[in-house]
Amino acid sequence: MKKIILFFFIINFHIISQSATNFKITEFGVFNFAERNQLKPNIEIKKERMDNKTLAPCFSHFKLPRNGYKFQINETSTIVTKKGLRVTIPPGAFLYSNFAYASGVGTLYVYEVTEPFEYMIAGVNHIYYDKQNRINYLELAGMFRIEVFQDNNRLRLANEKKIQVEFPDLAPGKKVHYFMLDDTGNWTLKNEFGTYEIFKPQKTSDANHKYTGTRKGTVEYLTWYAFGIPHLETTSLKVEWEDPKKIAGRNFQVVVIGIDHISYFMKWTDRTEIILPAFQNKTYRLYLCDDLGNYSTLDEFTTTSKVGYDYLPDSSDNFRQVLPILKIEKFPRENLASTETFKSFMKIPSVNYQVLYKDLE
Repeated sequence: MKKIILFFFIINFHIISQSATNFKITEFGVFNFAERNQLKPNIEIKKERMDNKTLAPCFSHFKLPRNGYKFQINETSTIVTKKGLRVTIPPGAFLYSNFAYASGVGTLYVYEVTEPFEYMIAGVNHIYYDKQNRINYLELAGMFRIEVFQDNNRLRLANEKKIQVEFPDLAPGKKVHYFMLDDTGNWTLKNEFGTYEIFKPQKTSDANHKYTGTRKGTVEYLTWYAFGIPHLETTSLKVEWEDPKKIAGRNFQVVVIGIDHISYFMKWTDRTEIILPAFQNKTYRLYLCDDLGNYSTLDEFTTTSKVGYDYLPDSSDNFRQVLPILKIEKFPRENLASTETFKSFMKIPSVNYQVLYKDLE
């Protein structure tokens, strides 16, 4: 009997010890560390809306352009926007607020995001929660939103109607998916790569232009749509700053943008340090702006291949790339004079292309 009791005690002690090793209670929740090479959260990550994000004064000074185009509601209309989005609208596609079919002349308003600066002022984040509720950060390939008005009345898209879109291919050759922002403010996967049409032009460049084709999609709700590549695995950045001139505000917006690809990561904090996500082996530039309009920047840096997650706690298995300490400075107001002045001063890259369409090449 004594042997049986002793054996039972040893088994229970081992189970308790192993549980203490595998699970740790942290300020972030309870996390499973059983698989040392692949950290996995053992709790459901709380979702937040991706749209309508508050921006610091450096970025909120500029508004994302909203371009309008007139069209006949009762006719098939094809509109090509300033940045190359081609929109084909079927006849009789819109309803008034009382659900009667609209007629006459409407105005199609389009927000288009094709480069880092536009992502910085759009007020939209790019986290995709997959079916397992895992966090995926999106490598970006453009985003747009359509609205339709008649005079000052917002129209809605009829349930049985779909708008066809051809969006500039900003990531040729990459396996890009098509996402839609749902009514909870979260990105949902609409079309996987390989399930929508891609046009690849034969001509890619000449002496004056870089050419690109299109990725086709449909619009069934008037909301944000985005092309992107979801990444489960990331690295993470640790950023700290100092305020030697005693000018800093109380809250800080920190932004990381891709230089050799398109990505945008943004967080707010009231501390003097923050952990941000990034993709591995990529080149970035970092920007900080506080709630008083002061700023700091970090010129180009390259991430490592090491794995780290910004939403998991510090540990020997969760890598943080420590960046140089930033110094808070007053932002020179003259550099807010225009978009181009701001982009030049902040060294924000542009994306330039000429779109070719399948039936117009």
